[in-house]
Amino acid sequence: MPDEFQNIARQVAKRFLQTVLVVDDQPTSVPAEAPNGGAQEPPQRSLPDAEKVEVTAQQEEAEPEAGPEWQLGLDPKALTEAFAEMGVVCAVLTPSSNDRDGFVRRYTAVAGRADIVVLDWILGQNDGGDEAIRLLGELAQGERSRLIAIYTGQSNLNLVLDPLKHAQLPGGARLVEARQDPWSLCSGPIRVTVFSKIQRGNVDGRYVAESDLPERLVDEYAKMSGGLLGSLALAALAAIREDSHDILRQFPLELDAAFVAEWAAQHKADEVEGHWLPLVMDEVEAAIEDDADVARLRGVEAICSWAGIEAPGETGGRELVVERLSGKLPGEVAEQLRRGKAVREDIEDLTRSIGKVDGLQPAAVLQRVGLMFQNRRRNNSSAKVMRPGTVVEMNGKYWICVQPACDCIVRGKDPRRLFWFAQMEKAPSKKPSKDDEEELPLDEVRLWNPDANGAGGVSEWLVRVGARSARQFVLERTTGSSFVRATEKGVFGASVLDLPDSQRGMHADAGVRKVDLKWVMDLKPPRAQEVTERLARSLSRVGVTQSEWLRVGKRKATKSGEKKIGEAGPPTPTGQTTELEGTPPPTPTPQSEATPPVASSPEDKKPSGE
Repeated sequence: MPDEFQNIARQVAKRFLQTVLVVDDQPTSVPAEAPNGGAQEPPQRSLPDAEKVEVTAQQEEAEPEAGPEWQLGLDPKALTEAFAEMGVVCAVLTPSSNDRDGFVRRYTAVAGRADIVVLDWILGQNDGGDEAIRLLGELAQGERSRLIAIYTGQSNLNLVLDPLKHAQLPGGARLVEARQDPWSLCSGPIRVTVFSKIQRGNVDGRYVAESDLPERLVDEYAKMSGGLLGSLALAALAAIREDSHDILRQFPLELDAAFVAEWAAQHKADEVEGHWLPLVMDEVEAAIEDDADVARLRGVEAICSWAGIEAPGETGGRELVVERLSGKLPGEVAEQLRRGKAVREDIEDLTRSIGKVDGLQPAAVLQRVGLMFQNRRRNNSSAKVMRPGTVVEMNGKYWICVQPACDCIVRGKDPRRLFWFAQMEKAPSKKPSKDDEEELPLDEVRLWNPDANGAGGVSEWLVRVGARSARQFVLERTTGSSFVRATEKGVFGASVLDLPDSQRGMHADAGVRKVDLKWVMDLKPPRAQEVTERLARSLSRVGVTQSEWLRVGKRKATKSGEKKIGEAGPPTPTGQTTELEGTPPPTPTPQSEATPPVASSPEDKKPSGE
């Protein structure tokens, strides 16, 4: 990654970080001694025979004589003051052999809130790294991104890295070497990096003094989440953190009475709950949009800095940036991108060309981006409510809810309501040609379906938004609510009218059978509105009886020289009449006095009678 953008990512990471937890069994600067007064040998974590690590001759030569350094204590005052200079709160926990359960409970509670966790490698006289691995495993559960630093008195850091590589985390996961960083390991969202407290016997600058540790950890955090989108997200979260108290001021105590009064006035309590949450989200969105770092990271200069190309300046624009981004692509592809006429293969070629990850699969990452633009993320089953844009699956077929939002609220004595759905179909496998632009008919919308192929990937589907693909299901509101909510397993109980297409209508009780609609995803409101609008346009078409002669006049000419009915053709000789108008055309203007022709307006081209 270019140095200029790395500095931007580092500044954003430094602004975001607020809390650090340090775990060390000797929070003191005095090295420990053995009971007999001599230096203790560092205990080594035993590995299974199949996983024993061979130490090279170079490693053996680099290993210092056993001494007190391996158990070097930590100066908590120097460390916490160094973090305080950076505006970060640092807490130090010391494990206790007499109350291990209590320590693990406290450690888990604090580590769950800390941005960075720092662990000593040896946490006890008879420990060889096993306790640190167990504590690391406590953090490896879940999907939260975490940076964990091993800050050890070991001079040979390979004796720390090798056991970490062979350790089995909860769920069978293992740590693997990070890309372009032999001193860091990764497993999903977890990143583990190793530093030494002592200067002797280390390579590649892995010795870090306590006063310098905060800045080094900022560097590591920027590496973990310092891409273009990652830095943008981090800047947005930093803006929310900094503005959190200002956001809270917008909801003072005196508003509580109004909220309760609104709640009491509504027919159903959950309706007003849904009205107030967007007010909070508006304040959060305002904090993000007004932030200077967010504005900078979503601009052209940040893209140029990330790509390592020269910014266009005041006189340049998008076309110049695209030209520089596509410099390694064939001229034809670069030109299509510059003109905004690219097809999928062109976009994939550019993704591959500018990608910064080894083994990048352009189609796969573009599909993921497509899902981010299209879908709302749902982690909680209680948020799975039938609304416009909800996609469900029934017996291998996929349907999208196109019911208007206000009609998704079910009131009255009858808890049932007919909901409109449009069917989704697998998109054709034929790829668009470079020679023609792929234009979708007005009754089709392309969507990505994450569960359609059953392998954790995505497939492209079409929504046929027309009367022939629309179908109604009878859904029942959840008890005590005005909404239709999914069960904990993400299933909506429904009934379907068991009638042929020609007889479907509003007969809620005719030929009804029970079905399960499995929740798949929720589209973002603009995409859901697009599908609903297309369906409404299709259903609102008006059948018109008109002259066939006038209707076919709209068709495009297929032979050379033919023209549409009503369009001006070549000049006819003076005195003759045209076929349609029946009046002589105007006398042609002499060539010397001719003026540039004026394009006729669309009204001039319409056949009479339309």
